[in-house]
Amino acid sequence: MNTRLKLFLVWMGGYVISFGLLLILFFRDEISLDDLGANVIRLTGIFAPYLTSIVAFWFACGSTTNDTKVENRPFQVAMICSAFFNFVMIIILSSILFREGEALVKNTLSTLADIATIMSFLVGPAIGFYFGKSAKAKSRSS
Repeated sequence: MNTRLKLFLVWMGGYVISFGLLLILFFRDEISLDDLGANVIRLTGIFAPYLTSIVAFWFACGSTTNDTKVENRPFQVAMICSAFFNFVMIIILSSILFREGEALVKNTLSTLADIATIMSFLVGPAIGFYFGKSAKAKSRSS
């Protein structure tokens, strides 16, 4: 499995798990269908900038089966920052399963958006640097 796919899976996995947590609340009748839609929009706003960038870089750089020419350090930094970001998002969002309160989901997602903004200085550059390095390595090998 190449490094770009691993990074994509971390982000897609974080999004799918978070989306699943919202579905659990919906199926438990803790949020309405309208609230589910609004909450999915909020959640997507947190993950979309990173997932979009990863997918865009992937298509821009082309698909390779072996990307070992890329230095390992940029991938490691991008993976650690991405895993940390997704871990924080999932842990905070999963807390809604164990608490009650009016507007709990909306307030939690608002807090997640604030935390995502704060953490963006770690994640954005790490992902950009990794894909920039991989694109540069690919152009040298072509």
